[in-house]
Amino acid sequence: MASVNKEEPINPDNIDLSNIEFEPITTDTPAPTDTTTTPKEKLELITVKREDTRGRLALAFLIGFFVLLVIGMIISAFNTGDKITSAKEILLTLSGILSGPLGFVIGYYFRSSEE
Repeated sequence: MASVNKEEPINPDNIDLSNIEFEPITTDTPAPTDTTTTPKEKLELITVKREDTRGRLALAFLIGFFVLLVIGMIISAFNTGDKITSAKEILLTLSGILSGPLGFVIGYYFRSSEE
């Protein structure tokens, strides 16, 4: 049977670190040097970005609404039956479904821009 070599525990006080060179810990990113903006200016910038996002969403929803209406008119133009009745039904259906959310989005955007 082989004998197990048990070493004595190392005492940290007896370790000699005098011949080891240590390098300072640094990060790859430089320290921020932008001291020209105040917290109030940063908050105003965030508010402008938020308003810009609200405006883009409202504009995208509005454009999508009108694109769907135009597509509905094109579909009704190629319908083989009564084109006027078909256009009226498509307009009523699309506006009934999408006018509520469109009013909500536009109201939210304009209410937010006033505040």
